[in-house]
Formats: sequence, C-alpha cells, structure tokens
Amino acid sequence: IRRLSTVEGQCRYLAIFIRLLQQRHPRLQQLSKQEQVRFLATAYNRSFSASWNDIRRLQHERHFHTDVIRTRSTRLYCYADIAAAAFASTQKGGKSGAYGYFLAKESGFTAGKA
Repeated sequence: IRRLSTVEGQCRYLAIFIRLLQQRHPRLQQLSKQEQVRFLATAYNRSFSASWNDIRRLQHERHFHTDVIRTRSTRLYCYADIAAAAFASTQKGGKSGAYGYFLAKESGFTAGKA
C-alpha cells in the first residue's frame, strides 16, 4: 500500500498491470489504441482474471459509480467510456478527460453505446 501512495508507485503498478494483461491476452496488440484503453480499463475495474470475451462484453456495461454506497438512485457509468474519453482528450491536447465525461453525463449528453 505504501508504494501506491506515490505517483511513481502508481505508474509502476499500472505498467505491471498492462504488461500482465498484454501477456495474458496477446490479441490486445491487434486492437486500436482506443479499444486497448477500453479493454484495459474494464479489466482493471471489473476483473483481471476474466476471459477475453468476458472483458470485451463487460466493457459496454455500466457498473462504476462515485457514491460511497450504491443505492437505487445511484448513477452508474461505464468505466471503459470514462477511460476512453480521458484518452481521447489527451490525444487532442485537452486536459478535461474523465472530468469532461462526467460533466457531459450530468448534463444529459450521451455518446457511444453506454
């Protein structure tokens, strides 16, 4: 836990996670960068050990929330959509990323499948 308290430790953790997923799922390299981000975000948020098909299916489902405890009124988000929006923002030189995604969702704007 102590190692994750620094940005460097978090980056190392993420790099190891990505490397392990690339080894576990060699087909990952064949996906576009955007699809790789969606796949990795889903595996990170839902299940590292899931099969290729399960991760691909889960990346379009809404399970992520920002509430402390999930209730009936909790708004659910697709983690892959958030990661993809953040990635797309960095590709365009933007800085809003996931925050911009949440603002759009809160205002009623919807994009993509989720």
